[in-house]
Amino acid sequence: MAVAVDSGHFRRLTLSGHLVSEMFNLADTTRKYITLNLKAAGFTTFEVNLLTIPAYVIFIINLLVLTWLSEKLNERFLLASISQIWVLPLLIALEVLPATRSHWVTWILSILLFAQPYAHAIIVAITSRNAGSVRTRTVASALYNMSVQTSSIIGSNVGTVFDCCQSTSY
Repeated sequence: MAVAVDSGHFRRLTLSGHLVSEMFNLADTTRKYITLNLKAAGFTTFEVNLLTIPAYVIFIINLLVLTWLSEKLNERFLLASISQIWVLPLLIALEVLPATRSHWVTWILSILLFAQPYAHAIIVAITSRNAGSVRTRTVASALYNMSVQTSSIIGSNVGTVFDCCQSTSY
């Protein structure tokens, strides 16, 4: 039995779901403050510079694997939500663990939070494939880019230097 899907309604749901997930990406603040947080955890400047390298390596590997897997499995929406599932236990651990935890625990949690799987390429593919015509693809791409830029601006203004390391040192 075939089910008819209103593509306009589907696109609106996709756009609104994406906006919600982009606007409330809680890891943006941690990503912004990773060096300050590691300094607050007691590492020297040289150590902080070296300790951020694994975050970038894991981030790149996650991006490539997630993008490849989405094409291989032909599943984009489910895989795009992996980043939110990845971040939740890390944020809970950062909040629940005592502030007197080991510096290495802070480092591991910060690095894993920074290196969350990034679904940007998958969302771009979804936007492009769902667009239909060149005209709607142009509008959809512009809306997507505006939502990404808006979430970046909001993420940059969510926390300030005063907020960094006040209640917990993550």
